[in-house]
Amino acid sequence: MAVGVGTAIEFPLNGNNRALAMRIAVLSDTPDAQAVIRFLADGQEIGRTPPVKAGDQPRFMQIKLHDPKKVTLVADASSSNVKILYIDPVAVRDLR
Repeated sequence: MAVGVGTAIEFPLNGNNRALAMRIAVLSDTPDAQAVIRFLADGQEIGRTPPVKAGDQPRFMQIKLHDPKKVTLVADASSSNVKILYIDPVAVRDLR
């Protein structure tokens, strides 16, 4: 799934998830473009990636969760023509 800068991607969850994992890549015609992805759980920021540069190999990211009802991803980038590629997002469930 590729989205533009500032587009919020929401994952509604059931409250029994312990992590969200995926690979993240930056697509851009500008070689020095980079982005930072912010992770929000129920509207509160719980983490962010280090800068991810265009042209780098997809980076594996995992963020720990504490039973949120919703996780939102938002990308901030150095250029408006950047697209963020979220690859195979998976929410890890609590096995209660």
